[in-house]
Amino acid sequence: MTNTNALTKSIVDWLNMSGHFVWRNNNAAVYDPTRKVFRSNSTKKGIADIIGAHRDNGKLIAIEVKVGKDRLTPEQVAFLNDVKQRGGISLVAKSIDDVITRADLR
Repeated sequence: MTNTNALTKSIVDWLNMSGHFVWRNNNAAVYDPTRKVFRSNSTKKGIADIIGAHRDNGKLIAIEVKVGKDRLTPEQVAFLNDVKQRGGISLVAKSIDDVITRADLR
């Protein structure tokens, strides 16, 4: 089994090599060494792990990466649904094949 970071990198690399314009959207808490605590990120709650634009039509691409028993939060579900309702491409990827086999991403 692969880890989330490796799968995310593979997906970003494949999409960019396929001509799309995507990047990893880091939205994890950031450690504050002065206060010695993790501070929550200021991005939209539930935003996808991978964000970008389709090579042909400019549609927003939003991909949530999940590995193992990892599950979507309600905020992640809402974000992916919002993207889809507005005409974007949204999906949950548990493997690189989940992305490669999507007809709208080939």
